[in-house]
Amino acid sequence: MAYATYSTYDSGANVGHVFKTTNGGAAWTRIDATLPDMPVHSVVVHPTQPDTLYIGTDLGVFVTTDGGGSWLRENTGLANVVVEHLALNGGGVSAF
Repeated sequence: MAYATYSTYDSGANVGHVFKTTNGGAAWTRIDATLPDMPVHSVVVHPTQPDTLYIGTDLGVFVTTDGGGSWLRENTGLANVVVEHLALNGGGVSAF
């Protein structure tokens, strides 16, 4: 499984921002249906919970616990600012 992000605004084109592939990139599925229209810069997968993903966006960090079916703003104290890089560290998430 692999993930890709697209860092732009849709501008009505409905192109998507977060994608998943399960076949080495032969086909990609959008997994961002509940996200606002915003650039997504990075994605990290929780090492022991593969359905938990964190994304860095222009509006801060968002998280899903169901593989991208629904997304929520991360609410453990990270600022709602542009996040271009994420890293997992000892069970926590660092945003840069």
